[in-house]
Amino acid sequence: METFNKLVRDKIPEMIEDNGENCKYKILDEDQYADQLKIKLKEEVKEYLETTNDSNAVEELADILEVIHS
Repeated sequence: METFNKLVRDKIPEMIEDNGENCKYKILDEDQYADQLKIKLKEEVKEYLETTNDSNAVEELADILEVIHS
């Protein structure tokens, strides 16, 4: 089983379980959540900087904006 230790959104655990797969997750406290948002923001900015076309850049900027709003 693959393991992903990262923030998830958009009811991802429910979608995984709906596909018949197992999913374990935990709800973070405020400090843990803030720390994970910083990690997620770094990841999204890195992906944005590595894009090679406008379409992908727009998608990555949208992901960055979503993290900021969180």
